[in-house]
Amino acid sequence: MFHNLFYAAFEHFKTIYGKNANKMAIIYIALTECCILLVLGMFFAVFLSKMHVNLPSGTDLWLFYFVSCLIIFLKNWVQYSGKKRKILNTKSKHTKQNSYGLLALIFLPIGSLILAAILYQAL
Repeated sequence: MFHNLFYAAFEHFKTIYGKNANKMAIIYIALTECCILLVLGMFFAVFLSKMHVNLPSGTDLWLFYFVSCLIIFLKNWVQYSGKKRKILNTKSKHTKQNSYGLLALIFLPIGSLILAAILYQAL
């Protein structure tokens, strides 16, 4: 799923940013993955707090989230910057796949942030 999102974002950014489209697509996909991770973290935090399970402090959880986001950025940088990206790019051009529209690309991270804010209020 994230490969398809990356190439859809890459195609949209290629017309706007030219050579910097790959960097922008990497930043977009990393931010999207971090937003989804935030929603999952908020969901489990709310769920476990309602079950009266002892959780680490909020500072520890936020630190874990930021370290996880750093790892996601590094993973995407390695994955989509090298030879593997070029191979996946040629494979995606030969196969016909569904492309995500620009509104879907915009609202996926925004929607997940809104959902995370709603879940945060439940804490």
